[in-house]
Amino acid sequence: MRRVIRSIPVLSTESEARFDALRSSFRNDIKPRDTIDRMYCDDFAALDWEKMRLRRAMVATLNFEVRNALYELLVEKLSELERGQETVEYLDRWFVEEEVKREVSEMLAKYNLDESVIEAEAFRQCPRELEQIEYLLAGIESRRGKALYNFTFYRRDLAPLLRSKAIEVMQNDNIPQIESKRESSRGAE
Repeated sequence: MRRVIRSIPVLSTESEARFDALRSSFRNDIKPRDTIDRMYCDDFAALDWEKMRLRRAMVATLNFEVRNALYELLVEKLSELERGQETVEYLDRWFVEEEVKREVSEMLAKYNLDESVIEAEAFRQCPRELEQIEYLLAGIESRRGKALYNFTFYRRDLAPLLRSKAIEVMQNDNIPQIESKRESSRGAE
């Protein structure tokens, strides 16, 4: 038995089942009538999947930069903590320990700041990466818009035209007809 290889745009860190559910959702909403409709459904699902992936990448990029932002703010800019590995280890605990989170909040409060300044610093540290992701997101939006336009054109204008042409060709008298065995045996008598 030959195994069918499916073309799904899923990374090893992503779930095939979630992608299949997304594709099924598109198919349930669009209710494809033919192969071309299914092709557009699959394209919409793949584009939406890419868009979600890029949004996750943006959040992951910012989350990664939060660690650097903490150090930059508390060591370099506010001089609240000393440079060194011990400070790095302390700030790493900020992500998991409420006590460290409270202590950092107290340090920031001395300057009338809160945790939003950490996020702002994270954004400031990775503008190129965020700009690249935004550029890629805009490209996906453009491709999805074009695909939607083409799908609408196909469904509204082109598919009925192709169906009517196919019927017209089939009704044309110049097309040879296939006879059944019964009709061919009657002709031989």
